[in-house]
Amino acid sequence: PKYDSRGNCNALIETASNRLMVASKSTVIIPDGIEVIGRSAFYGSTLESITFPNTLKTIEDYAFAESNLRELSLPASLRSICPGAFLRCSGLTDVILPNGLQTVDDIAFKNCENLRSITFPGTLTKIMDYVVSVCNNLKCVIFKDGGNELEIGENLFFNSKNIQWISFPNSTKTIGKNALLLSEYTTPTTPTHSTYKLLKTFRMPNSVDSLGSTKLAENTYISEFSRLRAVSGDLDYSTLDLTPKTFTFGLNLSSFGRLSNNSWYADIIAL
Repeated sequence: PKYDSRGNCNALIETASNRLMVASKSTVIIPDGIEVIGRSAFYGSTLESITFPNTLKTIEDYAFAESNLRELSLPASLRSICPGAFLRCSGLTDVILPNGLQTVDDIAFKNCENLRSITFPGTLTKIMDYVVSVCNNLKCVIFKDGGNELEIGENLFFNSKNIQWISFPNSTKTIGKNALLLSEYTTPTTPTHSTYKLLKTFRMPNSVDSLGSTKLAENTYISEFSRLRAVSGDLDYSTLDLTPKTFTFGLNLSSFGRLSNNSWYADIIAL
């Protein structure tokens, strides 16, 4: 294969595939024409911001893992974010992913300890497992509505225990096993903290027809949910501070996995 370092970017680029394979500490601007940022290309980089080209399509595994990125402005040309692409990027705080993005793979934003909010575009068709897990300061997760059916993987929010706001789009079709689990357990009956102690609003649209098994309320704070009700239809989420906390389940939900062995089953109105 032939390689180049076009535009004085101080990076190694595979010419034929337009794949940036290895970056340097001075690769601040990724040149036009680059379609792929290769595996671990910026791993551990000290750069706080990078300019991406409008030709970029794929960010490969661990490309920016453990880097010092503080700003993330990705182009509309981006179609896929591969496993661990932004793993342990502690500088990221508020992330808005671009319209046009189709897939976000496993652990893409796992352990981003200062991440406060993340917005996924309406063009997304698949988000895989543990994508925003162990993000201790994450409070808001938004999926914008789009025309494509969305498949949500397993353990999406695992141990991101401070989430207050989750909104799934009307295009959501399936939600994987334990995708709604927000906390880690030391034993099946003794949690380390309340699963939904802080969650104020959860919205599931009518389009969902399959929900995997999840420990939705297996915790010792069950008294906090004595007035909890699941109601049919879409929730108007213009007001975030709902009292009591509200869970909304869609009208077309036909497959509902095991929740837990708690008495609050009686509080769920049959769909």
